[in-house]
Amino acid sequence: MSGAVAAGTPFVKVQALGNDFVLFDQFPSNASDIARMVCDRHRGIGADGCIFLAPAHGADVRMHILNADGTEAAQCGNALRCVAHVLQSRGVRMPCVIETVGRGAQTVHWIDGMADVDMGVPMWEAHSIPHVALGDDVVRDVRVVIDGVPFVYDAVSFGNPHCVVVVDDIAACDVARYGAALSAHAHFPEQANVEFVYVHSHDVLHMRVWERGVGETQACGSGACAAMATQHRAGRVGTDVTVCMPGGDVRIALRDGHIWKSGPAETVFVGRWGP
Repeated sequence: MSGAVAAGTPFVKVQALGNDFVLFDQFPSNASDIARMVCDRHRGIGADGCIFLAPAHGADVRMHILNADGTEAAQCGNALRCVAHVLQSRGVRMPCVIETVGRGAQTVHWIDGMADVDMGVPMWEAHSIPHVALGDDVVRDVRVVIDGVPFVYDAVSFGNPHCVVVVDDIAACDVARYGAALSAHAHFPEQANVEFVYVHSHDVLHMRVWERGVGETQACGSGACAAMATQHRAGRVGTDVTVCMPGGDVRIALRDGHIWKSGPAETVFVGRWGP
């Protein structure tokens, strides 16, 4: 971890399907404070989170993601795509390897303007999510009541916890109210990202997401993987699925037990931090 971000430090504003980040080429000692200032959409640059890069052993770079509230996320599929986009624009040979806090080294291919990310094997056991109250079994079809409304969810981890709820009407879903409540439920000691999913067909899912530490976002890469993995396990979708989110669509595929995610990422603008 380096010293504080100094005035004049360059940054890159990047986005993947509207899930936006500010990327710095260092991981400062005051990263939480920087993230809160930078992500403020009224007094800062405005973003869902900050990406801080650091040297890595056995990988091209190590990625740290801090949410808008200053908490660190162990994993973020959209941030992975954004980092791969920045690396390839700088001439780093593809595929690249990006080290993450939650899943270790992850391989990203860059093909025809799209990042194809190996998100690894879904982790279903309660201790790996983490999830409490039901022992260490696979977390499936858990019933809870929020403000008198019943919900049934599955939980899974891709290096960060996900709570997936199937709904009949994705547009009418009160994501802010119930996403926040489910995320902070006592079953999730580290809170969770909450995905509300409508099964459109055997190869199309519609999803809205509440991300812990952020709120509702335009898209969530690991959340799309969680949605596909849980619905594939339930037999509702196949092995190659399009997940449609407010910010756009991603392709999620199951290959040799691993979940792969393919989608775009791009630079919004570049700048320098501070007065």
